Amino acid sequence: MERPTARQSAWQWQERIGIADRKTLDGDQSVYFNRLMDLGDPIEPYDVAHKKYVDDALLHAGGGGGEEVMIEHLATFDHPDIHPSNIVDGDPVDVTGRDIDDILTWNGTAWVPVSPPVSVVGENINDVLTWNGTTWVSAPPVAAGGIPDFDIAVVLEGTTIKVVNNEGDVIDTGVLGTDDTDCFDTAVAACPHNGMLYIGPGTFTLKANKLFYLNGGDEGSASNPFYYAIGVLDGKNMAIQGSGIGSTILKMDAGQHYEDHHAVLILNRAHWWDYGATMFVVSDMTLDGNRANQAEWYYDGPGLILTGSIASNFRFQRLWLKDSFGYGIYCGNNGSGPVAGLVFNDIRATNCYKSAIMTDTVCGLLINNCLIEDSNAGIECVGNQPDYLTRSRDSIVISDVICHRAGITIWTVNDVTMNSVYMDCTGAPLQYGLLIHSAIRVMVSASKFINNTNYKYSTFIDANTYMDDGPCQVFFNNCNFEGSYAFRILGEAEVIMHGGQIQGRRSCVYMIGEYLAPVACTLRMYGTELLALKPIGEDPEPTFLLDIAEGGFVQMVRCEAPKVGGFQVAAGGYYLATDCTGPGLEGFSSRWRLEEGTYVATPASTSTITTLISRSGVIPIGTPIAYRIGGVFYFGIVQNVTLDTITVAGAPLSGDIQILLLGVSEQVGQADYVIPGVFSAIAEDELIKTYQKSHSVWRGRPAYLVWIGNIVQVLDSTVQPKINVTINGSAVSTDNGGDGIAIGVVLQSTSVGIDPATYRIENGDVIEVTTTQGGTGDASDLTAFLTFISES
Repeated sequence: MERPTARQSAWQWQERIGIADRKTLDGDQSVYFNRLMDLGDPIEPYDVAHKKYVDDALLHAGGGGGEEVMIEHLATFDHPDIHPSNIVDGDPVDVTGRDIDDILTWNGTAWVPVSPPVSVVGENINDVLTWNGTTWVSAPPVAAGGIPDFDIAVVLEGTTIKVVNNEGDVIDTGVLGTDDTDCFDTAVAACPHNGMLYIGPGTFTLKANKLFYLNGGDEGSASNPFYYAIGVLDGKNMAIQGSGIGSTILKMDAGQHYEDHHAVLILNRAHWWDYGATMFVVSDMTLDGNRANQAEWYYDGPGLILTGSIASNFRFQRLWLKDSFGYGIYCGNNGSGPVAGLVFNDIRATNCYKSAIMTDTVCGLLINNCLIEDSNAGIECVGNQPDYLTRSRDSIVISDVICHRAGITIWTVNDVTMNSVYMDCTGAPLQYGLLIHSAIRVMVSASKFINNTNYKYSTFIDANTYMDDGPCQVFFNNCNFEGSYAFRILGEAEVIMHGGQIQGRRSCVYMIGEYLAPVACTLRMYGTELLALKPIGEDPEPTFLLDIAEGGFVQMVRCEAPKVGGFQVAAGGYYLATDCTGPGLEGFSSRWRLEEGTYVATPASTSTITTLISRSGVIPIGTPIAYRIGGVFYFGIVQNVTLDTITVAGAPLSGDIQILLLGVSEQVGQADYVIPGVFSAIAEDELIKTYQKSHSVWRGRPAYLVWIGNIVQVLDSTVQPKINVTINGSAVSTDNGGDGIAIGVVLQSTSVGIDPATYRIENGDVIEVTTTQGGTGDASDLTAFLTFISES
């Protein structure tokens, strides 16, 4: 694991002297340090006869230059050849130019004098001194636990604000509550490029008293004025670090934000259209917008932090954003330009008038470990439209986030991953919950979204309802949704959901557009549980499991509904439940499966579907088939399959196919009727009743007569009669003007000469076989074959 950069030098120092983790040093290091740190003696054995350890090396000799003197003790810890473990009494040291009682130290090459003694005149106990290269001076004050690796620091001594550099020089002072803004202006100006500004404990009240135009290419075209308190401008890289949340507090002074005076606490932006910073960090402090003492006036951009220009490598961490009169943090092209590489980590945000975290057209965005409460929106990630369909991947990751009474908005962006998110908008009636509008490649996993506010919804997933921004595609994996209208999807949005649970009070799935407008959205659920929180039989206003508007489609595969709820499906809406269980779905489950991406929507003929890949050998002849055309489902049976076509018998393919379904063999039923002897001497509408002395009444579930065939033993001598089938007296075959198909001694069958208005049969309906009169009337021994497809 890499250490934080701010701590690098300090850690390296500890490693050099070996006291990190208070380990015992080996014999290559001084026993003095071991004993000083109470670490015990070195690990290497101590040779009492030949070696001695001392605290320093004292010269004990008189004489002048060049004289060799005997060193009683030599002590060092960082030279590989000369240290207490391998120097014995009597080793020579060159003391040319040295005086008696001089103290030498080994610098890695030679013995040199130690630093001059420290003068403590005028200093107090616990004062800290630092070496400035020439002499020892007072170190700049820092808070306990503060970061010593800074370039400029703003600290408090009583009610005095001091701006100091890292050499301890005071470069500005001011009175707390009066000169706060001026002192910070001095500190920012004095901080070098790529430098750190450290802010010690205390509450600093700042005024937005400096003007910046967000728009325009020069002063002549400047527009969109903003007023800021702290400005890091024109590409300057800087890290601003406090002493901790609740310890360092930057607070906006009262009366700073109002109409035509759009205020920002911290602004990072380049003038005009220039490039912005390539590094900016704000961390370890509280930012207080003092919302109660600002005007309630909405404008796009004001807030605690506003960044813009084409910039990169921004990080905001360990912050409390509180009481903002606008946004908490707003990063993006409201300030002219996108951001590449943006991190929000360990953020707490409360009571923001607008979004707590707002990003606009960011590439490489990470938001994690955040707690957001009571804000207009918790997180809002938006992007340019319509290039979200074609631009490079936005690469947005949101994880480990809690939002209370603050929703999440994803708007015209791509490639979003969200996991371990908890959102509860209950009690915030203006919230949309999880709002995803015209965004693609969005994946949400292991998250929970709640909004039990009456008549509201935990999600609002939409494409092209209010504005034609483009498609919306979202994938949910093992997520939980709970709300009055728990899962709302509308417009042209497409959603796939694996696992998870939808708990609804008024509706689990709510696919109703504004003003009951038609929709074209699709929801596909696999293994999802739908739970009616107000079940039928237990509540006077039970939950709808599905509420589908005209044009909506819901597919459920292996889903479960443990409690019974209602189904409300408008004309032109549709749902498909396959292998579903539970009291709420078992009566609605079918055996149809969806066929997608394998065929051309426009049929080659009224009986032929063109396939994009070969379905030969995959779809057997005799497979039930259903096709939705013009919002209505029609039924048939597969008559033939080639490398690139499917031929159907049944209702004709009369238009573009919107949905194609394939069934299972158990859905196919056949009824054969034998009419003995001569049967066509006259036209007859009741061959079963007349010749079989029998009746045929349907006793099964709803089905469709899709294929009619016949064979006779003997043909008519002149003109062949035609055979048809009626259901409750209405003819099904449309061949030969509605007379049916001619007889033959080999199998004769209908193709798509089936009337969709009459081919459906329900329990109790009567089946009859009819014939026209033959030319001679001597055709005999007819067998009629009727093939039905079950509706479910």
